[in-house]
Amino acid sequence: MRVRFTPSVCVCITFLYWSGTADLSAQEVGDQIVVTSSDARLLAGDRDLGEVHWLAFLSVLDINGEWYWVEHEGQKGWINRKHVATLREAIDVFDEEPSEKWRHVALARTYDQMGDYAAAIPHYSELHELEPGSTQWLFSRGTCRYFLGDIDAAIKDLEVLVRIDPRDETTYLFLSLCWQSRGDYVRAVACQNSRLELQPDNANALVSRSGIHAAFGNLQAALDDCQAALAISKDDLSVHYQFSSVYLALGDLEAALQSIDRAVEIDPESAYTRSQRGVIYWRIGDADKSIAELTRAIDQWEAESPALAVNALLVRSKAYASIGESDLALADANRAVELGPQPSVLCNRAEVYCGVGKYALAAADFEAAYESDPFDANTLNSFAWFLATCEEAKYRDGPRAVELSELVCQLTSWSHSQYVDTLAAAYAEVGDFERARLWQGHAAAFADEAEREDYLSRLAIYQKGSPYRDGEAAPAAPETAP
Repeated sequence: MRVRFTPSVCVCITFLYWSGTADLSAQEVGDQIVVTSSDARLLAGDRDLGEVHWLAFLSVLDINGEWYWVEHEGQKGWINRKHVATLREAIDVFDEEPSEKWRHVALARTYDQMGDYAAAIPHYSELHELEPGSTQWLFSRGTCRYFLGDIDAAIKDLEVLVRIDPRDETTYLFLSLCWQSRGDYVRAVACQNSRLELQPDNANALVSRSGIHAAFGNLQAALDDCQAALAISKDDLSVHYQFSSVYLALGDLEAALQSIDRAVEIDPESAYTRSQRGVIYWRIGDADKSIAELTRAIDQWEAESPALAVNALLVRSKAYASIGESDLALADANRAVELGPQPSVLCNRAEVYCGVGKYALAAADFEAAYESDPFDANTLNSFAWFLATCEEAKYRDGPRAVELSELVCQLTSWSHSQYVDTLAAAYAEVGDFERARLWQGHAAAFADEAEREDYLSRLAIYQKGSPYRDGEAAPAAPETAP
């Protein structure tokens, strides 16, 4: 099945996620702990390095009896276990806090750190009621809602913040992510523009805007932003990572590999760069190198923050499928859904099912993804593609494919060539070849070079009065679109 998702494109989202998925009941090396006492001190030998404040979140680097070796504010030292608790244990401790405000602060921050955003939100709401003039609680609630996927509620909170403080660039960052998840290219870019108006030399904002341009097919603008970011910060890992993503979308695999190689040079231990290099090797067709790089990233994430491994698992599943390892491919797809059953992950597993001919399971995943978020642009597009082009007739539903693909084109202002391409396939499935040819011509006209030949080949099929079936060999493409 044609790949409808490009998880490597948007670095602006990738580097934001943190997941508190370590073992929350045992205190072992690598665990997250939190300071529950106001008397905690950081010690190194006979030196007192200072106070460790209440509600400080720490990672256990080593254990020696009653002492934990941790890093706090750039200093490493020992902290006594009587002053700390695991995150799960801390919930019970903080629930006994006599001050109403500080009880909500501690519980909200701890649940947030654990990644239990649904549990954190009521406490942030209480804090907002207690301190309506403070913006931090509204911001924290908005970001929790974003991470939960409650995008409309997140937008509501963040837009209130913009009205209160229009000079907070971080609010614009998350508001941009919300609009991007809604498929609103114009508003997502506008938010990044606001960040750059506040901070013209903000390389991160340029990288983020590049990711949005790339996600919506405006690859030249994405490349221009990468160049501008590079001029500001030439040794910034995220800049080279984003360069690789844009080149990948352009189909320039050699340039993509060179860019990610530079990112790996900057930080050889980064799971993000290893994962991206695995994606590029997969696109090049070197499944063995792809699996090796992705496995390195996945192993690191599984040990530290498993939820971050989702995209790498999905790509590795495709790499396994490409060499006939169907069982391993499905195992990776299932693990990805276990870690993050978001619509995009379900759609990616559906594509793996399609690749091994399990269309009933694919249909179930597409339906579940759609029910989870009926306005998610990628979900609508992937489901419509399946309904329009599935090789097995009983799973095709042309009228519904038209309905879904028209909706996603409306949601994205008809600006995304891949979505218009899907609309053309849907019209062909219902026998409306006049509209299929019209929209396929439009898709080919504003597609990037990497996609254009594929789009023109489908146009040739529609010109002959035939619908497109996913996986079929297309005839030679005409020289130009009509």
